[in-house]
Amino acid sequence: MNRDSETEVQVVKGGESLRELETMFRNAEYTGITGCPFTARLLLTRTDGETIILQIATDSCDSMILGTSAGYDYGPLPKGGGEEGTENKQEVLIRIFDEINWQR
Repeated sequence: MNRDSETEVQVVKGGESLRELETMFRNAEYTGITGCPFTARLLLTRTDGETIILQIATDSCDSMILGTSAGYDYGPLPKGGGEEGTENKQEVLIRIFDEINWQR
């Protein structure tokens, strides 16, 4: 997946989408930097006003960079509900950020 533009913006407030993002990123595991194209930037603003910047991979990698050099893998995780297999977390980001023009 690749983004069409570096200037697209979507604000997500409250609800299930933020809970899903929180769970996904909280469970991310440190991997170091990979060769994925980290071309999307995600800004998370905490309730205390602090902003966390994540560089998100825009291919099929389920990974991100926190800060300038810490790479984390946030998926795939089990689908849950007793289902076998995994869900690619890039699909979750595309669903949540549905106003962004993603190219596949």
